[in-house]
Amino acid sequence: MRRAALAALALAAPALVALGARAEDSPLDAFVAKVKKGMGGVKTTRGRFKQTKKLAAFDDTVESSGTFAIERPSKLRWQISKPFESILVITGDKGARWNEHKKSVEKFALADKPGIDVAVKQMFTWYSGDFEDVKSTFEPRAEEGGRSIALVPKNEKVRDVMSKITIKFAADFATIESIAIEEKGGDRTDLVFEGVETNKDLDAKTFEIEK
Repeated sequence: MRRAALAALALAAPALVALGARAEDSPLDAFVAKVKKGMGGVKTTRGRFKQTKKLAAFDDTVESSGTFAIERPSKLRWQISKPFESILVITGDKGARWNEHKKSVEKFALADKPGIDVAVKQMFTWYSGDFEDVKSTFEPRAEEGGRSIALVPKNEKVRDVMSKITIKFAADFATIESIAIEEKGGDRTDLVFEGVETNKDLDAKTFEIEK
């Protein structure tokens, strides 16, 4: 009888392990799996964006819009067309920027522009679909069955400035639909992406500034 029970337990063990693994899958694990699957085959992304910055202290809103293009793993073009023209391009560890006020192209190394460096690297990480790297600096939280992930900074000093970032993905998880950045003082920045296309050929000049 005892041998029969042990044999039955041995046969059932793989199924129990599998059940345990599924039970331990968190909403975050399921979410990250969807993002990895959706973005796995995406090499390029381009589209339009609208940015709304709400300034709590002045009860005011600042809006801007433009176009963007990303080529994995490390190329970006971010071009603002309204309310003024401004272009930022990144290729690897180098960048260049121009705006209609300065009228000249500034070339730089990302290492010399820590603010741009951090923002660009976060963007590349989010568009890579690999949220494992995010866990080192943020506490990620995903709603079960949802398309949004909230990132809360682990560093207390960072939280004194930025309280949370919420990223919403498209239905197929192949690209990002919107990004909301909430600051401790009540300010908030919302980025909404429109007309987004993936895996389109991007000319090499996309990541250059011709001015």
